[in-house]
Amino acid sequence: AHYRTLLTDPGATTAQRRLALFGRGRRELLLGEAAAAEASFRRFVEEYPDDDLTRPARFQRALALESLGRYTDTIAAYQASLLPDDPIAPYIYERMGDLSLRFQRFPDAVTWYQNALAATAQTGFQVHLREGIAEAYRGAEQFDAAIAQYNAILQQAQIPAYRAKIMRLMGETWLEAGDEEAARAQFQQILDLYPDTYDAYLALSNMVEAGMPVDEFQRAYTDFYGGNAYRPALEAAQRFLATGPADHADDARWIAALSHRALGELDAAVRQFEALITRHPDSPRYADARLQQARTLGWQGEITRAVTLYRDFAADFPAHPLSPQALYKAALLEFETDRFAEAHLAFRSLSEQYPADPLADDARFRAGLSAYLNGDYPAAEAEWAALLSDYPASPLARAASYWQAKTLRAMGRRAEADALLDQLAAQPFNYYALRAAELLHPSADADPPPALNLAPPTPAEQSEAETWLAHWLGLSPNARLDSLDRQIQGDPAFVRAEALLSVGLRDEALDEFETVKDNWSDNPLAMYQLSLAFRERGLYRLSILSAQQLVRLSPATDPATVPRFIRRLLYPVYYPDLVLAQAESLGLEPALLFALIRQESLYEPSAGSPAGARGLMQILPATGADIAARAGIEGYHEDALWLPYLNIRMGAWYFKNLLDFFGGNQAAAVVAYNAGPGRVQTWLGYTGAEDVDVFIATLPLQEPETYIRRVYL
Repeated sequence: AHYRTLLTDPGATTAQRRLALFGRGRRELLLGEAAAAEASFRRFVEEYPDDDLTRPARFQRALALESLGRYTDTIAAYQASLLPDDPIAPYIYERMGDLSLRFQRFPDAVTWYQNALAATAQTGFQVHLREGIAEAYRGAEQFDAAIAQYNAILQQAQIPAYRAKIMRLMGETWLEAGDEEAARAQFQQILDLYPDTYDAYLALSNMVEAGMPVDEFQRAYTDFYGGNAYRPALEAAQRFLATGPADHADDARWIAALSHRALGELDAAVRQFEALITRHPDSPRYADARLQQARTLGWQGEITRAVTLYRDFAADFPAHPLSPQALYKAALLEFETDRFAEAHLAFRSLSEQYPADPLADDARFRAGLSAYLNGDYPAAEAEWAALLSDYPASPLARAASYWQAKTLRAMGRRAEADALLDQLAAQPFNYYALRAAELLHPSADADPPPALNLAPPTPAEQSEAETWLAHWLGLSPNARLDSLDRQIQGDPAFVRAEALLSVGLRDEALDEFETVKDNWSDNPLAMYQLSLAFRERGLYRLSILSAQQLVRLSPATDPATVPRFIRRLLYPVYYPDLVLAQAESLGLEPALLFALIRQESLYEPSAGSPAGARGLMQILPATGADIAARAGIEGYHEDALWLPYLNIRMGAWYFKNLLDFFGGNQAAAVVAYNAGPGRVQTWLGYTGAEDVDVFIATLPLQEPETYIRRVYL
């Protein structure tokens, strides 16, 4: 409506109408209204043929035409968007090649991909383009030409998984050409060289489907490690063992045992581990088999037997590198089943028996926690004091100091406790410092938190930061440090990124800008300038990462000691209007929403996860559909999760729902946002919700514990 008003307003300036027309086209394209977007961009090019936005409009029109399925017009529009000596010509030609492939215009696809190949010197991009050329040749049934392209890729490719993929594609090309023997040899080579890759599994599947002979052990190995195909792996291992093999029998039993376990067949898994242990005592798998047998029994709920097996292993092989781990796992089983007295002694014994082991400080910490949960406060305080004495540089030292203070309070030794808490609270930008401050000044007694500072940084703050930077870099205090260095601007990746961003290829631009950041990552001044440049372009994740690298390179020992302007680059508040509106509507703390967004995506609206989560607050499409239905959001489709306003609205609604579900327990709601409410319900059932510190310290997974501490900061 805003764009339409400006376009029809006789009082609007030419500049306003120009931006309104372009903005309307971008919005229409984003919302999937391709026909309307094509018309808007075509009109823009006609009315403003020599404008700075004409090239982006031409390219955006090509995208709209592509969505409409108009092949010839799309190719012409992409060609019209090309410039002389265009730094992004390879990207545009690649899109033309991809389009030609989809329309099965194979000779055209080869031409466009070859144009792209000739226009780039980037080895990785060239290799990628050769894949497209090979696919086009396969479509045209020019199999020798396709094989030649794959061989050219293998001359460059170094990553094993990628080499396996190209070799698998070569094998499939030989199959398409009718040369089954060449295909079999190619597939077999993948099984020999890269048996634990997914493409080895796909090659194996091709061999089985074509009736080619396959060694049963190789089949079991690749099914398990390459494809996570547990039933086929188990069956192949059983067939192999039935032949009475002289070699690899221990490995086959190992695969069979792990496959049984992955399939939930725990009794059978225990039996297979036992067979490996008794029949192959000299196997390299022997020690792992004993520990995995104990682990499987633990999963079955046979805690006493599992603990015994762990400790028997450590007793039989006290010098074995896995013995401390075995003792730790035994103690952890007792801890997780509320056998706190036994766990306390077991963890303490481990730390005393193996004081130099990497697990020793963690074992000492858990010894204290076990004693605390058992109500033995003097023993708990002694364990944490021992940790601080024996491992003062441990990452757990601050946690131990906090828990020592908490325990001293429980023992009535408040003065000693508060002295420790005061020391902790004086260490800003640390989770336990903040917890110490809360323990000293509970929220009911404390002053309300200061209002969020949403104003942009002041010139004085920036000047202070640049004076600090100039000082430790040995530069003139009058030097202008905020302007992007010409060498950075001339970095080929930066030139490409700027051009890609201008035509709307944001994801591709992000990749190139990431390369720029990596290219200059050892230069603190460059990191400062890039943090500012990325911020100006709305590339907030890269801005934060550059600022983090600047702090790492600086003499600062803690983010709290850097100038305020740098801290605001590290911990910014972007999208304030959207966040504040949702916080006010739902009665949430704005700071908490900002913290969630920073932790989930670093304010990157195009962020995605391997699990499929999308956008600023990392919402899964299925979760989004559920939120939309329950919150009355009409017209939801999963691509809308990329829109900041909708993603924040849905993420805030979901978090509020979790907060209500857990009765206002903020820690539980934050963990549930990360790990899911079902898991948190289970964990709360184990620990109770009365003590937030106990809840967090006893979380059985490391990621949620780390997550909540980062959000808390």
